[in-house]
Amino acid sequence: MDPAKYLLTDSVFPPSRVVSPYHWIGHIPFLQWLIAELRPSQYVELGAHTGNSFCAAAEALARANPAAKAYAVDTWEGDHQAGYYGEEVFENLRAYVAATFPRQTELVRRRFADAAPLFADGSIDLLHIDGLHTYEAVAEDFRTWLPKVSDRGVILFHDTYERYGDFGVWKLWEEVTPRYPAFAFEHNHGLGVLLVGKRVPASIVQVSKYDTDERRLFRKIFELHGDSIYRQLRDEMNPVLVADRQENVRLKRQIDSMASSLSWRLTRPFRYLRRLATGGSARPAGGRGAGNA
Repeated sequence: MDPAKYLLTDSVFPPSRVVSPYHWIGHIPFLQWLIAELRPSQYVELGAHTGNSFCAAAEALARANPAAKAYAVDTWEGDHQAGYYGEEVFENLRAYVAATFPRQTELVRRRFADAAPLFADGSIDLLHIDGLHTYEAVAEDFRTWLPKVSDRGVILFHDTYERYGDFGVWKLWEEVTPRYPAFAFEHNHGLGVLLVGKRVPASIVQVSKYDTDERRLFRKIFELHGDSIYRQLRDEMNPVLVADRQENVRLKRQIDSMASSLSWRLTRPFRYLRRLATGGSARPAGGRGAGNA
């Protein structure tokens, strides 16, 4: 087993849409790779917010399995952990997916438990749980949606490494990992990968069997891939920042020039009188000076 092979993979590519907040985007390259290997026919995301992970999944699905369908389930109201927000968050995401993935995506505006009956048991190949992250909430999501996962199914849990406040995904993660093959990432608040199906592709199962060093290298490689998205954002922003700085410098020079010119005009009579008093040659006040005084 050689995790270094993941340094160069056609499965990883720059996502077409990345918006604030950015706390998930470091996992996008792994999600792309996972979808390329799993080729799910149905992807369901519980908790989409502004849609970074959902849009990345839809884009990866379009490459790996164009016939697949992606569903985002959310109320698009927010919660006390993610914060509450207005209707514009839903409308921005709805407009984007309607224009970009009109047949492959669907936004289901319901609470998770209310949306579960819409999906047949054993129908979801890839389930992403990213709603309220208290232990009680994520445990309920897991129990409610586990029957919906197929025999090829994989479940993703975000925030497995967050332990502050009432975050409790880590606790559920510790409970479920003895029962299923699994592996996890530590960056971007943590992402747990639980292989609940009996027929998960061997390339994915292989990762769960890596030894400590191999798993550490695998995690680091995809963390580096994730960092590339942040670098892309930085590079896209830099021209704006540079232009702003250049404009500020230009304006400052104009202001300095104007101030200098005004000062020159206002002090011209005094320079004229000073030259007279010191015996220097006088020039008419309206004429040009011979140099800086």
